[in-house]
Amino acid sequence: MVQLWILDATEEPHVAVKTGKDASVCGDCPARNKWCYVTTFQGPLSIWRTWKRGGYQRYNPALLDGKILRFGAYGDPAAIPMRVIRDLGRRVRRFTGYTHAWSYCDRELRHYCMASVDTVSDQAEAVGCGWRTFRVAPASSDRLKGESVCPASDDGGNKIDCYTCGACDGRRRPKVKSNIVIRAHGARTKRYIEEFA
Repeated sequence: MVQLWILDATEEPHVAVKTGKDASVCGDCPARNKWCYVTTFQGPLSIWRTWKRGGYQRYNPALLDGKILRFGAYGDPAAIPMRVIRDLGRRVRRFTGYTHAWSYCDRELRHYCMASVDTVSDQAEAVGCGWRTFRVAPASSDRLKGESVCPASDDGGNKIDCYTCGACDGRRRPKVKSNIVIRAHGARTKRYIEEFA
């Protein structure tokens, strides 16, 4: 999948996390400085430094033709103007995306991204606002009505990868109605569970 990185232009990502400037690309995401799986001094820093020294060519729409795109390998797609999201969405074959800004961002983003939710009450609220949801659940949590386990996860049997699946594409395909759930996993699982279990 082509990965879209959303980075603050003024500071290296790991520095932006310390100074709070990461809010420009992460908004008020509850994972910031807590359980976010992205290690900003690795991938995001390498991308930022390459961009800073002019290592990437300017945007060429033709490079996206027929590709599959993930909105936001780092950063929240809500930080991008909708006209850019629309343009990217038109050019690629398929996309996935997630936003923690679902409660206040442009509602058109529902057609491109899943609402990232961390609690059962947030899940119900997001669904009530017309979003499909992607919920990270503590290990003890049960699947909610209308949720399907992520098939790319251990709980889902790793049956398929995100590139092939493509279910996390917001409301792009109206017939896909299920919300997705995945058990908390990764290096910062303990922090997540302490917050929400």
